[in-house]
Amino acid sequence: MDLEQEQRGIINAPDDPLKRIYSVGTRLNPEENAELEALASARHVTPGELLRTLMKEETQRISQTQKPSRELVEIVGLRLMLTNFLKPMAYGKTQTKEEVDVLTATIRDRKKPLAQEIVDGAKD
Repeated sequence: MDLEQEQRGIINAPDDPLKRIYSVGTRLNPEENAELEALASARHVTPGELLRTLMKEETQRISQTQKPSRELVEIVGLRLMLTNFLKPMAYGKTQTKEEVDVLTATIRDRKKPLAQEIVDGAKD
């Protein structure tokens, strides 16, 4: 099996989930086609491979920018802890070990979705 063909997905097992079975097309004017051909030639790939690579890179870039950073997730977690632990203490309420455990587990489960809401809200 030719390595280049395998990388391009030409030869795949019939039940291979990575087998390329969908086609996407578009019409280009002569200038756009010349630009595509020149860029593909400069990168030593076919125009189809170039477009596939560009699409994958753009999809990856977009998905990465939409995820909250680890730092933001932890900041949200710390903020939740401060709010949920210090406020009751300020009013003289003591918490049992079980209450602290439940609260800690809840914060652990909620910090990432809340950080995602912040990121999503910042895009609007």
